[in-house]
Amino acid sequence: MLTTLAVKATTLVSTADTKIDLTGSWNKLVGALSGGSVEKVLTFLSIIGVVLVIASIGGYLWQRRRGGGGNHSGLLWAGLVGALFAAPKVVIPIALTILDFIISSIAAIVSNIAGS
Repeated sequence: MLTTLAVKATTLVSTADTKIDLTGSWNKLVGALSGGSVEKVLTFLSIIGVVLVIASIGGYLWQRRRGGGGNHSGLLWAGLVGALFAAPKVVIPIALTILDFIISSIAAIVSNIAGS
């Protein structure tokens, strides 16, 4: 048991200098799960996402029409969740690419500070 933990710890330390690639891992996962019933689930989620976005925009416009201010935060959150449901193969990789950049930047700053 201890040797397994030691190997995992040394592997983690030795791979710390490698590039972070969350997007590539997501693409591998989606590629492995593609086909059959998973595609049907993604299609169903896409339909739910489009309906959610249309309903939130319609509700916002209705509130504005009736003289209310409209719920901006509700529109934003419904739009984000709807976009995630409607296009998980597009939205999630974009978010992971941004996260890759942020983590790589932080790792570079920490390694520069530690190296100095």
